[in-house]
Amino acid sequence: DLKKVYDLSDIVINPLTVGTGLKIKMIEAMGLSKAVISTKMGAEGIDGRDRAYLPAESSNDYLDHLNKLFQDHHYYRNICSNARELAGTYNRQITDQLMQIFQ
Repeated sequence: DLKKVYDLSDIVINPLTVGTGLKIKMIEAMGLSKAVISTKMGAEGIDGRDRAYLPAESSNDYLDHLNKLFQDHHYYRNICSNARELAGTYNRQITDQLMQIFQ
């Protein structure tokens, strides 16, 4: 059950190295106020680098971000809040586009 997994998670890691299009699972995690650490490919097409999600291309990048998130609760909360806000913006944009199509 995906909801249970997200309920048990505070941080989501997106190690995607190949793929195309907008990464829906990343937007989903961000919309649930999760701190996301992602590769460049995993975050392709998503704004908010270093504000709404954290970029990582090496194991050291992942470790550095994890350490900062674990050690600085204020920083963690800001990333989560910014992630949710950005996901909400994407959702509103999609809703507006759909409304225009179906009017």
